[in-house]
Amino acid sequence: MGKNIEPIYKRKWFIAVAVLFFIGALMATFGENDPTQEAENNGEKMAQEEDQEEQIEPDEEAEAVDPMDGLESIDLIEYLVIDTLGEETNMGETRIIEIKIFEEEDELVLDLHGNENLTANMMKRSMIMDSKDLIEVLIKEAEITDREIIIDWHLELVDQYGNDVVRNVLLLGLKPEDAERINWENITTDQFEDLTLYWKHPNIFD
Repeated sequence: MGKNIEPIYKRKWFIAVAVLFFIGALMATFGENDPTQEAENNGEKMAQEEDQEEQIEPDEEAEAVDPMDGLESIDLIEYLVIDTLGEETNMGETRIIEIKIFEEEDELVLDLHGNENLTANMMKRSMIMDSKDLIEVLIKEAEITDREIIIDWHLELVDQYGNDVVRNVLLLGLKPEDAERINWENITTDQFEDLTLYWKHPNIFD
């Protein structure tokens, strides 16, 4: 009689391999759905995202540069004039004619083109209002507190021969001792005119 051969599924080594395979499958299944592991993975992911944000933020803050940083006095004044009144008038004239600083006289003189308007009085009032806004900015932003600020306004006129000429029409100035007493939030345009008006063209303005 031949020898009986034991089936493979009854052999010890096959059973051991099957048990190990079964245990490994269970561990893989429960490991994928382990809420503790998922929480740890989510926590690590959030920490990595926060680190990336912290690395980006300083670069974004560094890009927000103050345009006035590093400007010399004349350049800073020119920047503030353009920022406050515009680079050009409403007629397309370049706003700034010349900026002059007289050290001995402690004066800052701005030669500027003014805006055209419907009437002479409206032009004058517009230039006075612009002067008020600009002088306040120069005092607060450029810290011009130790010299007189003078604004010489110019307009394009027609002379006696019919030619277009640029002439100064209005002169205003504010001394340091008057500037420090002004309440900029309350002073009116008329009060500012009485305080600062030096001269007006007699043939144009009343």
